Amino acid sequence: MANVGVEEQEAKLERMLTRLALTEDDKLENVLAKLLPFAISCLAERQQSIRQKVMEMLSHINKRVKDQPSIKLPLLDLLALYQNENSDVVVRSFALIYLEMSYDRHPKDDLDLAPELLRGLSKVSVQQQDILLRICGKDLEKYALKCIGESYLARCKFLRMLEDRDIFLEFCLQTILYQSSTNISGLSKLQACRVSGKEVLKGESLMRRKVGMLNVISELKLTAETLYPLLLVASVDSNETVSKRAEELLKKKATGVNLEDPTLIRKLFSMFQGTIGNSTAEDARISPASPLVKEKIMNVFTRSIAAANSFPATLHCLFDCLFGTESFPRLKQSGMEFSVWVFKHARDEQMKPMAPIILNGVLKLLSNPPPGEGDTPAKQLRMFAYQTIGQLGKRAPYLFRNDLSYVKRLFKAFKDEPSFLSFTMQEALISLASAYKDCSETVAKEIIGLLLGSIGVDEGSARFCSVWWAKNLFPFTHCASRFICMLGAADQRLDVR
Repeated sequence: MANVGVEEQEAKLERMLTRLALTEDDKLENVLAKLLPFAISCLAERQQSIRQKVMEMLSHINKRVKDQPSIKLPLLDLLALYQNENSDVVVRSFALIYLEMSYDRHPKDDLDLAPELLRGLSKVSVQQQDILLRICGKDLEKYALKCIGESYLARCKFLRMLEDRDIFLEFCLQTILYQSSTNISGLSKLQACRVSGKEVLKGESLMRRKVGMLNVISELKLTAETLYPLLLVASVDSNETVSKRAEELLKKKATGVNLEDPTLIRKLFSMFQGTIGNSTAEDARISPASPLVKEKIMNVFTRSIAAANSFPATLHCLFDCLFGTESFPRLKQSGMEFSVWVFKHARDEQMKPMAPIILNGVLKLLSNPPPGEGDTPAKQLRMFAYQTIGQLGKRAPYLFRNDLSYVKRLFKAFKDEPSFLSFTMQEALISLASAYKDCSETVAKEIIGLLLGSIGVDEGSARFCSVWWAKNLFPFTHCASRFICMLGAADQRLDVR
């Protein structure tokens, strides 16, 4: 009897295939409305002969509709077949493939599927997730201009499952990071492919997709910390419409963001750095964020004590800003600002391993020729470099205590550097003095020799620092320091006197 049933099924499929072959193109859509869901459901049968007949039929359908995008497929029936939990795994997989094909053939304003497609997202395979997320991305394009109603938000039941929500938000971030098939900064090759699929995403469509996503996620009652990375990246998007909308949402939705939230700070460091090490397959390696995104992230780090205490990521970001191949003047400046912030707020156990490495990096930066008069970014970078040395003198005095080479370099810099840096270097030297309060007698003698040599130079800031060091590092009874002060008391500059 079982064989009779199989034979009847085969005969039925054969008749349907014959009918399909004889159907004119203008009538094909009506035939497929019933035939396609039935054919896919037959894949649940275990008999190889039946499956073979179905695959033959699907192959015929593919050839017929491939170059005729006007022929619609039964989208809602395919969706019901996919979402039926009792459906066979193979049936659901094929239903999803044709669901994606069907979606592209329908007017987008007639569809509103994202909330339903995202439900149970974490429970399906990665391949199925990719298809569902791409359909959702297309579905959200309409919300670049269309308002989001309360009924839509009520349907977003996927938000109740953190796993589903997080997969969706990560895909939104990847879409916003996406710029083109060749520029995948902040993404891996697999992630870029997940966003675009077989399409070439660009121009108006990519802009609408990003703005639609921003509008939808901003209405999902997410925390500011959850929204912040997406809005931050979007605020420097190459498309002005996207960046403008993101700036508006940053002011509206993220003004109270907690920059000490460890999850948020880890996320930003991860975006900045990309994949560290070589243990990940090349296609899965996430590239670092673009220079503009890095600059935006660094501006956040200079307001976060948690970021200052995230060794070794802190160190990696600093050196990438200062010496990275894609760094530019504003990013270098942001790196130096962050270094000053780190020295003010990092804990002692964080400072100890970082301090000598950062000092060497700053000295390497200062070994470049002084900037010209019109090079404002380079001027500011050099200013922060000297401030960093001063801060290090306070936080890591052990680096300087028995070595006067840094002090000699600063005194000499009064002559070599442009005049606009004099006050900054003066402050750095004053801060650095505290590192030598407990120095050895040998170093103390070297200091006196250096101060005696500097009290008579032309540069007023050098003379000021000579008197300041003599007055604050040595007791009143110290003859050489008093002599330096006597010379300073007759100085032509009021502040030295």
